[in-house]
Amino acid sequence: EVARQWTLVDHLLFRTLNVVSLLASSSSSIPLYHHSFKNGGIKKSIDRFNVGSSWLTHSILTISTPEKRARHISKLIALAGHMFTLGNFHGLMTVLTALQQGCIHRLKITFDMLSELDKDSLQELKVRFGQNE
Repeated sequence: EVARQWTLVDHLLFRTLNVVSLLASSSSSIPLYHHSFKNGGIKKSIDRFNVGSSWLTHSILTISTPEKRARHISKLIALAGHMFTLGNFHGLMTVLTALQQGCIHRLKITFDMLSELDKDSLQELKVRFGQNE
């Protein structure tokens, strides 16, 4: 249900994007398009991505024990899998980015506690989306 609700919000944001704002994102230094980038869906999409990945990173780091962190990361891997199934690549990359943060990636004991299925699922998503190590 979390993946579904996240996808609905991402879809509403995605629908606000238009060709002009997409072109402006690569030409934001051109004054004519600057207004479109600054107030358009591109900036909101970037902000949502950054806030989401920071929030997920924080949600992992505030857990006190490696066992609880491993259970939480397992749920985030499942969330990423559901987002892939729903076609929400923005949300999926948000989760993968959080899991790739240096402060998370260094939690070796926590990652060792993940099931082989979780490790395989995460690795498959990372390879599929060009984030394998």
